[in-house]
Amino acid sequence: MLNPQLNRHKGLTHLLCTEGLPKALLLQILDRAQTYLDRLTAGLGGTDPYSGASLLAVGIEGESALQLALTEATHFLGIACGAFPGSLPRDGQGWQQALNELSDIECDLLVVQHPVSGTPYFLAQHLPAERHVMNAGDGCHAKPIEALVDLFLIRERRPDLNALVAVFDGSLQESGFARSLVHAMTTVGVPEVRAIVLAGEAPEGIERMGVLVCEDARRAKADADLVIDLERDQITWQAVAQTEPSDKHKVRVAVCASICSLILEAR
Repeated sequence: MLNPQLNRHKGLTHLLCTEGLPKALLLQILDRAQTYLDRLTAGLGGTDPYSGASLLAVGIEGESALQLALTEATHFLGIACGAFPGSLPRDGQGWQQALNELSDIECDLLVVQHPVSGTPYFLAQHLPAERHVMNAGDGCHAKPIEALVDLFLIRERRPDLNALVAVFDGSLQESGFARSLVHAMTTVGVPEVRAIVLAGEAPEGIERMGVLVCEDARRAKADADLVIDLERDQITWQAVAQTEPSDKHKVRVAVCASICSLILEAR
């Protein structure tokens, strides 16, 4: 089965979710982000020529953490950054007009945030092939950019992901971020991912994601390395981490730049 996120050479052409992305590609995103983070920290610019390319933010608030990161990431790469002046419909009406408007705007990358699950997939299928979609969050389905930011920070503090035990505390069913992080973790080799759920309330299909369901929160956390609290949106390390974390904003900039550059190179 073809993965709509990859071209025939297995290059990244859209970032719609982390599910189905090869381990090598996820690690490439993280490794390049590390290179970019080092340059950002040193006050240096990007190393690759992307002049002439452009990015359009769709449905992202102007002062949000992601929009600020996209602005800096595009500046770092030397590409133009703009915002879609309109809004995407939330029901079945008005989609053809929205597609026409997006098709008429000259851009290479569209970073899309929308409350309806599947919207980035719809755009990737119906927009011209030269428009490459990055999913910034589509309801409770996926939030891959932010998941990769947290995976970067996790790997930074514990490089040996193959020895990591992670626990999710909160509803995976209602969190696109959590689903994206679970898929990314299991793909890169995290051997045990647990989810704390109430008795009889495990989401359908959760075990197929590679998640161990735990009804006893105390036992689930007892020997874990980190706990991801979905309600508080924070990661708590149970064991001593190897390094102090980098600034999350700079990591978000580096991850955004990494994804953008890989997509542009795969055109």
